[in-house]
Amino acid sequence: MRKKIYLSGSITKDPQYIEKFNTAEKELSNKYHVVNPIKLEHNHDKTWKSYMMECLKSLKGCEYIVNIDTKPIRSIGRDLELKKARDWGIKEIRRNKQ
Repeated sequence: MRKKIYLSGSITKDPQYIEKFNTAEKELSNKYHVVNPIKLEHNHDKTWKSYMMECLKSLKGCEYIVNIDTKPIRSIGRDLELKKARDWGIKEIRRNKQ
């Protein structure tokens, strides 16, 4: 069974986020079961807090996390996901080392 990897990256401040997340998913899907946060169901009130709660819940079930941002974009959500992953013992991998 393939290990789960969570895609973490800026969304709100990146107008190219859909392409960025879908490209990363395609690149990693041969090796991992990819959890792409933009493809989660998001059956909630669509507030930032609700998105983050759903994303963090999905992250908790993963063995790995990868930061897919290639540009220095400030992202509170991405930074929170990476911090929680470290807190929970989820291993961060570098995209260019797969």
